[in-house]
Amino acid sequence: EDSGHTCRIYDSPLPVSSLGHWLNRVLGTSNDVGSDSAKIAGYFDVFATAGDWHASARLGWVLGVAESEADACEGDDCKPTAGNSAPKKDVIEGWRDVFEEKWEASDASKTDVGGRGWVREVKRLESVLVETFLERKYTHSMQSWPSSKVKSFVSAALTAFLTADAASTMSAMLRSATGSFGVSVVCAKERGSAVLAAWGQPMCFSCDPMAAVVLYGSESTATAVPVQENGAPLRYRYNLDDQDGEVVRIGPPNHRREVHESLFSPESSPFPTPAYATFDAAYDCEVSFQPLTRPTSISEAAERFILQPSSVAPPPLDRDLVQMDLDDIPNVLRSVTREWSDPRSLMRLAASDFVHLFSDVRERHRPEGGRATDVLITGIESSLWLGEQFAADLKILFPSINAVAVSANKLLGALEEMPRMVHFAGYTRLRSDDLYRDRPLVICISQSGQTFATLHATRLLLRMLGGNVFLLTGTRDSKMRDAVIDALGPEAGERRVLHNLSGVRPCEPSTVAAAAMHHTLTEFLIYVGQCACMVADSEVSSPSRGGRRQSGGGEGKGKGRGRKGSKAFDSEMAICKEDLIDFRDLVDSLHDDLPEMINREGRLNQRLRAKGQQWARHITEPWRVMVLSGAYILVTVISGYPIFGFLFGCATGFSADSPGLVGVQYALRVLDALFYIFLPKTFSYLLRYLEGRTILARHGKRTLVICDVPYVYKNLENYVSKLFALSYSFINLEVHGTSAHDEMVHRFTHRVSRGVLMLLGRPDGRILSMLKTEQTIMLAAKQAAFIENYSVGPEIFTIGHNNVQSSIAAKHICIPSSRRKFLSESLYDYAMAAKSSSFMQEQDFSNSARMILDSMYNQSLKLGAAYPRRLMTIGVCHARMDDGLDSSAGSVSSTSQRGGAQGSKGKARDRAQSEDDHAEEVLALTAKASGLRDDVDTSQRSSLPATPRSVNVSFAPGTPMSGRSSSFFGGGGGGGGLDEGSSDSRRKSHKYKPPASPDDMHGDPLMGSKHATPSLSLESRFAFAMKLPSEARERLGKVMPIEHLYESRVGSFERYISMLVAMHAMAEVASKPWLLPSWDTSRSQSNLRVATTACPVCVEEEEDILDLSSTRADSLHTEEFDSSKHTIIEAKKRIGDPMDDVERLFPPSNIVAVEEEDEIKKKAISKVQSVPSSMHLGIAQMG
Repeated sequence: EDSGHTCRIYDSPLPVSSLGHWLNRVLGTSNDVGSDSAKIAGYFDVFATAGDWHASARLGWVLGVAESEADACEGDDCKPTAGNSAPKKDVIEGWRDVFEEKWEASDASKTDVGGRGWVREVKRLESVLVETFLERKYTHSMQSWPSSKVKSFVSAALTAFLTADAASTMSAMLRSATGSFGVSVVCAKERGSAVLAAWGQPMCFSCDPMAAVVLYGSESTATAVPVQENGAPLRYRYNLDDQDGEVVRIGPPNHRREVHESLFSPESSPFPTPAYATFDAAYDCEVSFQPLTRPTSISEAAERFILQPSSVAPPPLDRDLVQMDLDDIPNVLRSVTREWSDPRSLMRLAASDFVHLFSDVRERHRPEGGRATDVLITGIESSLWLGEQFAADLKILFPSINAVAVSANKLLGALEEMPRMVHFAGYTRLRSDDLYRDRPLVICISQSGQTFATLHATRLLLRMLGGNVFLLTGTRDSKMRDAVIDALGPEAGERRVLHNLSGVRPCEPSTVAAAAMHHTLTEFLIYVGQCACMVADSEVSSPSRGGRRQSGGGEGKGKGRGRKGSKAFDSEMAICKEDLIDFRDLVDSLHDDLPEMINREGRLNQRLRAKGQQWARHITEPWRVMVLSGAYILVTVISGYPIFGFLFGCATGFSADSPGLVGVQYALRVLDALFYIFLPKTFSYLLRYLEGRTILARHGKRTLVICDVPYVYKNLENYVSKLFALSYSFINLEVHGTSAHDEMVHRFTHRVSRGVLMLLGRPDGRILSMLKTEQTIMLAAKQAAFIENYSVGPEIFTIGHNNVQSSIAAKHICIPSSRRKFLSESLYDYAMAAKSSSFMQEQDFSNSARMILDSMYNQSLKLGAAYPRRLMTIGVCHARMDDGLDSSAGSVSSTSQRGGAQGSKGKARDRAQSEDDHAEEVLALTAKASGLRDDVDTSQRSSLPATPRSVNVSFAPGTPMSGRSSSFFGGGGGGGGLDEGSSDSRRKSHKYKPPASPDDMHGDPLMGSKHATPSLSLESRFAFAMKLPSEARERLGKVMPIEHLYESRVGSFERYISMLVAMHAMAEVASKPWLLPSWDTSRSQSNLRVATTACPVCVEEEEDILDLSSTRADSLHTEEFDSSKHTIIEAKKRIGDPMDDVERLFPPSNIVAVEEEDEIKKKAISKVQSVPSSMHLGIAQMG
């Protein structure tokens, strides 16, 4: 009940709960509603009394006679058990009669307001009233009042009658209250008008001089809706100043202002003089603007009006808003990529400032060894979860930085001092001293741009850190953007705002907004990495020399890279330029994969929706059983033919009620009664059998457990919960989320029962660094699957990019991907292609692995930029070996000169021992490295078997990886040896197996092996990796950062989109039950699309948030620091401007390149079509 707000009526602040008890006694009513809104309404009943002598007389006692709240509670505190000593209704009516009598007899009621004569008449009326009440004090319950209180009573009542309208009451309330408010008040006494107020919470209204309507709300986009006949919204929007506090009255002209101006001078006025504006005489509408802390003018208020769009397309009421958002995901993500590909876009400009400031932060913090906070990310709910993942991924790029993601509620609550501090157990409190000392970069994330906690955290951080604060919102126009521009100015403020282009999304389940936010952070991450690589490349290669930096798996990183003084920035990167180019291509592959997931014609979409619809039948089963049972009961009872009696009659021709069949009659009735009792179970089993579902699953409400990485399962848990927020109690779903390879076993295995639905996201275990992760997740799922009752356990549905099936999953859907293969995948596929080669069976496995990696690297150098990157392996720049097997140098390992058995024994220390015979078969890959030199005859070269077509890396003939009888472009034969004769004899004695088709290789990497079962595929890859020599594992490990970035930014994101589609299909079917109206899956009961209210952490007056000395604050809030101009200028001197060279060093996104190519083709076609036909003939003859 107690929200933490207080209101000061007398000397001490009164909590909201106590205010309610006080209002009950003063108003003589009882209201047990605990909400703040009810208390505010009661406050206005007491204090907004203009034109009402009854209410004004009561207020005269409150302000002129009572000295504290206890005077209304018989001297006790305001609590439920306190008495009531406030004036009773009949006493107040007596006072009212006196006031009305003297008012009607006075010339003040007949004189025009505003003149000196009127003020004189008011003073005379006040004297008459005082004399009257002094004479009648014994008849009006005033016998104990001294004359001074009588005078105070009359003065307060008269002033309230003349001036206490809703607007002035609102101003007085906000000035005496603590907390944050966004309030709209409509009084019956002031018809046709509304009073809006904002202090700490957003509030706005839209208006149009040509329309007789005003819209107001806490969210600005709520007022931009079609209102006029042409479908246009109201032309102007005004955002109230919620930072300094402001009250706005909209309605007919308020004559009380003239009374106020006549009675009070500007110096004696209890609040600043409001500014007034008149819309149009035709509508007789007036708007008054009254700031709470400073005066204003009509010109200043006019400048704050914002022109709204000329047209707004309302969301169609006959379409599924969630499905519309899902359909928009591919286009929105493409727009984000195009925006970030524009070198002069606002997002790139903001990111460039971030890079320079980031360089400065690392320059300052590097000596501290990671103790200081470099990057602080804050937000609420989905924004925070996506920010946490971004912080982790930023640390993959820069392992030595300290990136922290903190809830905006924690920032607001924990940064304050006692007694306003909110304690969060388990949270290492981030103090204001830490922020002032570290001066980190801050990214505030909010889709709406006005989430309460994030908005006020932004204002707080702007006061503390100035231009080090950046924003990421869903729209270009937001309250957070206004706060940044107000603090830093238009020029610097615009360069602190990023937006994800998703715009306003009316539905509460977040789909496209979360996807666009994630993708924007991905593009942001790429750009920061590109800028850091540009710094490193600036000294190695310059445009004047036209040089090209050599790729070498990150060789040359560290000392000596980049400009002077840039060590603290670029040398800390864990990846090189070639890795970032590969990562750019991995992100671009997302655009190729999305249509298959989103479009309903896509095969993947159909499979996802089919699974979701099957789960919807689980959820709707209780209601369908109830309908079928009710239908059966109605039919059998009304007709009088229960099922067993009816069957008996059909079978024998006798009625069950026939004489002489009394025993049969009772037996049939018993059977029918039992059938009625078990009718729900009977129909449940029947439905499950007909629909192909698990028959022995538990009856009743289903439970869904979502298992994936944190940002995926948290967003999906919210998403599914909101889809079913308005569902019926008998068609509902209990939703949980957890991390599959961390908490799932400990949190949910003891809750597993028959029919529990488990949605499991599997990382791509074909990637070396994700292999053990997928194994761990499948092991956790196996533990849950083995918890069975009646041989029935949970129903597990897995989604991932690896097509390896698992016996524990009822369904696995593989997400087809257009990405290139990673280095570890290509190495494994070469080994699979080579395991049946007679030549490879005689060679040493370790040397073969070295030879493959070395040849892949050398081939990538020879092909260079002329070879399509889409056909090259990701991370091939890290494939070069350093153990003397570099074929370009012609060196040969001494171990490789030995025989197959000796070589295998000599390299035993490089290989992990394994008992798995299926792995040993795969590892029978021995190869002599002798003769693998570019200067020897091709007949003396070793020959590897053909690479399967599914392998992306190709090798041209004449390279160390090719022989006379094999081609690495796809289908060559096996064989080969040290000389031509031996290879011929081997071809005759060995039957070569052709490479598997791409589909077969994708489905089972061990195709052709006698141990090639789906359950062994992950284990085989793991054993293969453990058998690799340490040098090879070290090189493959250098690709790990990009593999991890792929998983967190692309792989898990594609699983997230796929799960969105499946869960929406589930809710779509479940939301249309038999015989009942469907519910709206885009809404919830809270209607909390944007959290603009102060909950759970509120904000006090901003000047009291930080307990800082003015000297310290002034020393930090310099113009140079607030705008960060000085820091950026110094960073540019140190590392240069990344925007000048990023386009030169990094190719553009494939999306932009393809679109530019299509545009060129269109222009060429249009130009050819514009040429006269005679010219075409001449051109053809010339050709």
